[in-house]
Amino acid sequence: MLNLMKFIPKNVKYPILRSMLALPMSLPKELHFEIATTEAQYLGAFRILQECYLEKGYASSNQSKIRMTPYHLIPTTTVLLAYWKNEIVGTVSLIRDNSLGLPMEKIFDLSDLRKKDGVLCEISSLAIKKEFRGQDGQLFFPFMRYMWNLSYHFLDIDYFVIAVNPSMYELYESIYLFETLKRKSVVSKYDFANNNPAVGQYIHLKSSFDKFDSVYRNNNIKSNFGYYMKNSTIFHEKFPLQEFFTQVYSPVRREWIPKLKHLLSEPYTKELSNKLARCFGYPSEEGMIMNPENHRYRYPVSFQILNYEGSKVVNISKTGIALKSTFPIPPEIPIFLTCKIGPEKKTTIVVEKVREDRQSGIIGMKIIKESESWNHLISSFQNEGNKHYDFDSESSLGFKSTG
Repeated sequence: MLNLMKFIPKNVKYPILRSMLALPMSLPKELHFEIATTEAQYLGAFRILQECYLEKGYASSNQSKIRMTPYHLIPTTTVLLAYWKNEIVGTVSLIRDNSLGLPMEKIFDLSDLRKKDGVLCEISSLAIKKEFRGQDGQLFFPFMRYMWNLSYHFLDIDYFVIAVNPSMYELYESIYLFETLKRKSVVSKYDFANNNPAVGQYIHLKSSFDKFDSVYRNNNIKSNFGYYMKNSTIFHEKFPLQEFFTQVYSPVRREWIPKLKHLLSEPYTKELSNKLARCFGYPSEEGMIMNPENHRYRYPVSFQILNYEGSKVVNISKTGIALKSTFPIPPEIPIFLTCKIGPEKKTTIVVEKVREDRQSGIIGMKIIKESESWNHLISSFQNEGNKHYDFDSESSLGFKSTG
């Protein structure tokens, strides 16, 4: 029957595929998901990735038997793991928009999405060990559910983008309701996947649950994807404890780069080394090595500004913030900002506008007066488990690098 499906029009075929779903409504006790937080977990994930990509022809063989890209060495990438007992059997990477751009942007045109107001994130480096594939998606579907909810509730992502093999694009289009990119959606050779063909797709994550409810509302419980994706009582997943709306969960430290750079899937050139350094807020690799405390890394956040409608803080540093606002903000005048900085937390700080980038709409603000809760927020980044996040040591108001 599946062979005949390719001859059926999508408007007939997709409802059939949706009705055929047999979603796993519980997890085996041996299976769990978590965020990679150690160097060993990273290397374990990338061994699985190389093994699976080599098998599928998406990568060439190498001596290290590891597939690691430069995007895995920046602090805005989150690597997720699927465990069977104590063995890593699957991985996927969430590559948030960053100063390197997104991997698929080297060949796909994302300009239409970039015109919209929102954070882009590429779903990348998905791999599941061969013996855990198939089985009616008993690992794939709950793993994707974990990724989806983590991204929606904790990472403040607006749009998912993905480059998939043509053999897989109908899965994402029919079940997950992805759309194909408006421009150049199909390429015959994608170098990130060993010159295999690829289809570019996207979905607005923030409205995805409503779309699922609309499309699947008449399905029975085993095939009701909307219920499956958002119902919190199906699985007891381990998500990060969230005191503040700080949207990056990555253990990557700048100290990892010298140790792991030889494992990268592309040459570690001077240009690449400088780009990686800029992701950590340094002007160059030399600056990172010579002056490790003199940097301008700004931590991505999603703090809503309660007293200025349509305004949002997008990143912060020790002495400044950057925000987007539809409200005109005059320069050199102290402004009181009341921000919601966590599920149960809000605070008021005094800031002053010092810079505005009209192209990006980002406004740079200097903090004139903090609050106790704001200082608690900043100090929390330096606690155990967050030491890899660094702040400008001087009065820095530079923006996150753009290349």
